[in-house]
Amino acid sequence: MPKEGASVKSLSTSIEIRHVFGRTPRRYDESDERYERRQAPRKYFVKLCPEHEKQFNRQQTEL
Repeated sequence: MPKEGASVKSLSTSIEIRHVFGRTPRRYDESDERYERRQAPRKYFVKLCPEHEKQFNRQQTEL
């Protein structure tokens, strides 16, 4: 995932990563609904192990 346009948020034992992709070309056989769904912002959740959770939290306090 590109770093540009991404945001990372700490959620206790996991992190939330959001990324908005640029507009993609429409496929010739695609419905309006499906095309709009592909253009929607994406959100991912990643569960961190205890060691990496501590490391991530330290990085956030340093910013």
